[in-house]
Amino acid sequence: MTELDFRRWIMRNFGELKDHVLNQCKETKNLEKRFEKRFEEMITRMDNLERNMNELKELRNTIRELREANTSFNSRIDQAEKRISEVEDQLNEIKRETKIREKNAKRNEQSLQEMWDYVKRPNLRLIGVPEGDEANESKLENTLQDIIQEKDRKVGISQGRTDADERVNGLGKYNIMA
Repeated sequence: MTELDFRRWIMRNFGELKDHVLNQCKETKNLEKRFEKRFEEMITRMDNLERNMNELKELRNTIRELREANTSFNSRIDQAEKRISEVEDQLNEIKRETKIREKNAKRNEQSLQEMWDYVKRPNLRLIGVPEGDEANESKLENTLQDIIQEKDRKVGISQGRTDADERVNGLGKYNIMA
């Protein structure tokens, strides 16, 4: 191999080597671009993951706060139910007492009516004055006024009882003798 052949061979090999190095350079640049693209994607994913983790932390805090609020609400509901139960018990007691009072009021009303009926009975009997019609009633009024006006006249009041009177009302009637 002569020097000229050697130079040709070196040039040819050097050209091939140069082409090979240039190809390797292009591939390296392509790999570098893909690597940078992947690296940026990974950074974006990491940012997204970090954002998601922060959101999860916030959600966890929110869930904890909601649980605490739920516990508080449950406690308030329990207290309200207890108060409602107490009020219902008091209401039932008031209803029972009201029924008893109504029953007593009815009984008292009846007793009052009986007393009123008893009081309305004639308890005054005038001896010597006949009972009867309206003419006699005006005579009775006149007679009573005369008795009241006569100061000197003695009015005799006696208590006269009959068996029928005692059976009916237990009290005797008063007799006025003019």
